[in-house]
Amino acid sequence: MTKNPLVTKESLNIPVVFNGQTVITTEMLASVYGTEPRRITENFNRNLDKFERDKHYILLQGNELKEFKDEYAGSVVAKTVNKLYLWTERGASRHCKILDTDKAWEQFDYLEEAYFKVKELSVVYIQDLITNVKGDFEALKSEIREEVAEMVRQGKENHRLSHKTKLDLNHIIHSYAVCEGDAEVLKQMTLAHFNASRWQDIAYDQKNEVIKFIRSTAKDMEMFVQESYLD
Repeated sequence: MTKNPLVTKESLNIPVVFNGQTVITTEMLASVYGTEPRRITENFNRNLDKFERDKHYILLQGNELKEFKDEYAGSVVAKTVNKLYLWTERGASRHCKILDTDKAWEQFDYLEEAYFKVKELSVVYIQDLITNVKGDFEALKSEIREEVAEMVRQGKENHRLSHKTKLDLNHIIHSYAVCEGDAEVLKQMTLAHFNASRWQDIAYDQKNEVIKFIRSTAKDMEMFVQESYLD
């Protein structure tokens, strides 16, 4: 005998869950048991003493119902419903006993294994998902660390270039200057011209402009020029 497929959230065989508990609506339960929703409701009303709230069923009203509708977006409950019964596994079992049909008994086994037990599988799936996300996060952190290390390395490299530039400029100034005093004067004139207080304040791409200024100023000061160094 062919079993009726479950009508589940978004038709993706994902159980309806409320507050972490797998539940099933009256319409879904009736479809699986091969009966009408009104029959489920009638049996419930006739056997109220056999059903315990929060054990066999959950009754949603007010804000809880609104939030449930928002979550399931009308896929398992109509927007016009003002109260909703959700049946737990025990509630579904109780309805099966009341109906007492071959179809209901056969389908309850199906419900138990293929619907209510899916929660256990879902926990495993979620744990695997968390593990995968953690792995991706660790990989991302590693990638970020590598990028930061590269940025630091480049920063250090730029600092070494700036230090080398400083040494080069000092060497050039001393090659033009006749004495140490002249070298200091030429250095201060150069720094002032480029609005800098130290060599590191001057951009590396201005190095050639700095050299030209030193050469021009040195000639004006009639300093000795070592053309061999500049070549």
